[in-house]
Amino acid sequence: MAQKDLHNITKKQIALTLQKIGTDTTTNGVIIDRIFFSSNEFIIFGGDVTVALFKALLVLQHSDTDDTNDFVNVPDELVLGDPSLAFFVQANEDSLISLGYIGDKRFIRATIVSTDADTGDGIEDIFGILVSDNAHHVPFAPIPV
Repeated sequence: MAQKDLHNITKKQIALTLQKIGTDTTTNGVIIDRIFFSSNEFIIFGGDVTVALFKALLVLQHSDTDDTNDFVNVPDELVLGDPSLAFFVQANEDSLISLGYIGDKRFIRATIVSTDADTGDGIEDIFGILVSDNAHHVPFAPIPV
């Protein structure tokens, strides 16, 4: 029998595939269809930061369509947590950052904006997941991560 507990009422998805970022670039995460879920939390892990001035900033984006060209940055008032503190530098390497989304767009993604990389060096490992809750129909069959 399904119960209303965290395991059975949340959906977990890959939001950012495991990778190294060693250039000044924008790295787009996986486009996620948040249909049926009104609460969404991005959790991003950042590994070793190998350059003193390197910074990897988490930016949430949303869209009404799954066309990558339609995504725009989420306004701060639709973000749970402080977007200005959602970044990795050497002082907080090997840690987690998270931001929540409370907007009404159907599609969302995490984006990493990296600056001050040095010839292929920046952050060794970065990846993320999205945990969604407050489904319109619960409990549901969990999707394995």
